[in-house]
Amino acid sequence: RENVENRQRNRLTLVISADEKTPRYYRLDFNMDGLTNAFSKEGEERAWHAIPTLNPRPQSAVQVGSDSWTAEWRVPWSSVGGQPRANQSRRATLLRLRPMPYEFTTWAQMIDPNLWDTKRLGTWVFD
Repeated sequence: RENVENRQRNRLTLVISADEKTPRYYRLDFNMDGLTNAFSKEGEERAWHAIPTLNPRPQSAVQVGSDSWTAEWRVPWSSVGGQPRANQSRRATLLRLRPMPYEFTTWAQMIDPNLWDTKRLGTWVFD
């Protein structure tokens, strides 16, 4: 039987910039039950500010196995600054946080699991 606390504490996070020029960033946290938190911040500030309501709301589908779990997300572009044009880039990363034993892994080189240091985000280029 699944440990409910670990189900809620395991987390996947998306951080993505609003566009190429605006220093606005969005952070979406998902656990095995779906979207748990949405935040935004401006530039290099070291604080995330809660977004109380996203409309439309990002969705997720989670499959839990005996020793693993898989998540798929559907994040509307309007939730993260609008749809990028062809050849437009966004700064972004994905993070996985596991509570026990504590471990976090991320696509971009990061030191802080709060993901405040947006200078270390990778670059995604869209078709």
